[in-house]
Amino acid sequence: MNVTENLQDFTEEAKSFRYIGIAIGFTDIILGTGGNLLTIIAVGTNREMRRNSFNMLIVNLAIIDLLTALVMMPFNVMGYILMDWPLGTTTCILQAFFYFSCGYTSVVCLISITVNRLIGIVFPSRYTSIFTDQRVRYVIFTCWIFAPAFLMPFLIASLLRHYNKQPLITGWNKKQFLCTFVNLGQPGLADWANYMKAIRAIFQFMPTVIMVISYAIMVYYVKKSNKRFEALKHPGYNEYRRKMLSKDSRQNSENVIQVRHADDVSGDVTKENDDKSNISPLSRSGSMLSRISTMVWRNESNISRTPSQALRKVNRSHSQQERHIQEKHLAYLSIIICVTFNLLFLPSLVVSYIGSKDPRPNMVASNVTWFNSCVNPIIYVIMHKGMRREYKKLIRKIFLSVRDRFVKKSPTVLTTRV
Repeated sequence: MNVTENLQDFTEEAKSFRYIGIAIGFTDIILGTGGNLLTIIAVGTNREMRRNSFNMLIVNLAIIDLLTALVMMPFNVMGYILMDWPLGTTTCILQAFFYFSCGYTSVVCLISITVNRLIGIVFPSRYTSIFTDQRVRYVIFTCWIFAPAFLMPFLIASLLRHYNKQPLITGWNKKQFLCTFVNLGQPGLADWANYMKAIRAIFQFMPTVIMVISYAIMVYYVKKSNKRFEALKHPGYNEYRRKMLSKDSRQNSENVIQVRHADDVSGDVTKENDDKSNISPLSRSGSMLSRISTMVWRNESNISRTPSQALRKVNRSHSQQERHIQEKHLAYLSIIICVTFNLLFLPSLVVSYIGSKDPRPNMVASNVTWFNSCVNPIIYVIMHKGMRREYKKLIRKIFLSVRDRFVKKSPTVLTTRV
């Protein structure tokens, strides 16, 4: 390969250190491929789960992680094993581009998940109108083109510099055994180095800030909702709230009743004299009490007009509480996903800005990020009840299919009775 690199060759420590990366790489390939494939099939075969925009964004993230584990990681492991890139410079440039595109696309997808949960918690009444099926498709499409658009200049520049026999921007890094960014420390490539720092700020630092602020807001609203629903469970809360909120309306109702009662009495004096023989005082008194009780019933605030309305109100309260519990659970799930992602990418961000002549810190930071492709299915198993149920169904179906195919049934023996 005609790749310009620093004169210092990789050390013996880096050679032995790479075995850790090989073990992590194989783990990521196995768990990442199996886990993300299960996630995609689980949501794809369940109509109810497909109707939820949050689950569709989760599937989008799973597809990105599947491509990383199944397509990108084998080449990284090959480089660690061979300590060389035997496939040519052009393929190495493409490998670096697609590898970083997958990594940064997963960041954009996490931002979309964060915004989805933020709107679901803060604006629950507008959630379904905002995240329609068509808009979710637009969001997914944007996730796939956003990061590659920013990385495309590196790809074009590296290919042109390779064909012109100039120092590359992305290529084989002998010290790290990876197809990644190279030669950015040279004076002629200072602008590209600054652009790379800007890219890292956009796709690593800024998303972290956005996630922290968004989830802080979500936690505040979740705690606020928890207090409201806990208060509703108190036996005397509803009666106290009804009395406090309807105090003024009760006074207004009594005033209206008194006025109408006076009008009715004055207006019925003549009628009472004319029809005294036909209508008894007890009947008139009962009629008046009925009208007064009806007016009080209709003017009390926070009280349903009819028993059916009261039942609907109770059912609506229960449905709101169930929705609150579900939204809170999904919010905590997305928090765990984003926190895990940021913890895995934090070493890479720190090492890239600090810099190190020793290749091992860069190798450690890179190896830690590899876990990102396989960790999400593990989180789903622990925290997502619906996904865990679908995983069990799929695994059981696969097990039964394999058993029926490879395990031969024992032949039945027919016996005759003498």
